[in-house]
Amino acid sequence: MPPVMYAPAESADNRPSRKKCCPFVAALLLMLLPGLPAPAWGGDRPGPAATPSYTAVLTKTLKEKQSAVTFHCREKVFLAFTWLGLRGKHRVTALWFNPRGRQQDQIDLEFLAERPKVENWVALTFHDAPGSDNPFLPDIFSAHLNGDWQVKILLDGNFLETLAFRVHCG
Repeated sequence: MPPVMYAPAESADNRPSRKKCCPFVAALLLMLLPGLPAPAWGGDRPGPAATPSYTAVLTKTLKEKQSAVTFHCREKVFLAFTWLGLRGKHRVTALWFNPRGRQQDQIDLEFLAERPKVENWVALTFHDAPGSDNPFLPDIFSAHLNGDWQVKILLDGNFLETLAFRVHCG
């Protein structure tokens, strides 16, 4: 099966140009190759509208989904997705890397895209964050949470992008 191109929705206009295909040839190929699986995207028309796209936003709340790049270690780091034109069953993977470059966590979310627009999310929670009983003396163990983090995003095992964010405990 040919690879499927996933492009961030923001860069939809920057996609490589595609040659227009004659509908007769496409229909003929579909009749000659009936055993091929259906494509992951929906729609009956070939072209840019058939290419799946997505947005991924790091945010502090799922209500407003405003982009954030700095988080306190007592906050959850939400990674909110919007998928457009994606069809069928999929798995999104978030690989969270701490400031030392080591993988801290992995979250896998399986979902079924039955509509043209699908929204879902995953979240990173810091279990080693300092307690609220003494905010002036942060826990020494939580010091490793401070710094620049990254989350690598994969869809069905295919790399999509890496997002960076900062965590502080002070």
